[in-house]
Amino acid sequence: MCGRFFIKAEDPQMAKAHKEALASLEGLALDPKALKTGEIFPGDVVPVLTAANRFTAMKWGFSVFKGRLTINARTETAAIKPLFQEAYRVRRCLTLASAYFEWRTEGSKKTKYRIAALNQPLYLAGLYREEPLRPLPVMTILTRAAGPKIAALHDRTPLIVPGDQIEVWLSSKEAPVITPLEDLDYEPVF
Repeated sequence: MCGRFFIKAEDPQMAKAHKEALASLEGLALDPKALKTGEIFPGDVVPVLTAANRFTAMKWGFSVFKGRLTINARTETAAIKPLFQEAYRVRRCLTLASAYFEWRTEGSKKTKYRIAALNQPLYLAGLYREEPLRPLPVMTILTRAAGPKIAALHDRTPLIVPGDQIEVWLSSKEAPVITPLEDLDYEPVF
């Protein structure tokens, strides 16, 4: 699962993505400060890469029953679940992140962990759609079963697309086969 992630504003790739996404807000009645950096929470507005090969601002979470947000979709079922089916076919995206967070519970103690790749950003695979009465598209992050290293923290992890598979993920007409990035490290956050 991915319930929070981090965008380091000082990173040049993050800054470029943020600048492009800011341009997508022009003409909308939204404060440019709505586009977040730092720790990202469900419902925040973030830069998202689409098949147009441009970053655009999107809100994190598909709206569902009674205003609740669906922030994650399972890769195993996204292609067949009605909520995600159309987006999986034609509106795949990538959210650029510096790291994401998971919590490990041991007894009554919960410890927050920061998970990142060494010297490279994370491209979190996702889906997006337009929703009625919303000024921005909304997106959700795809998850998969965690690899052996991350499984020590949590049984699910975002589908992280390696840099050399970005184009395949974004533009494939068929369900793309992605070899997820597994070379991740984690550390507790205090």
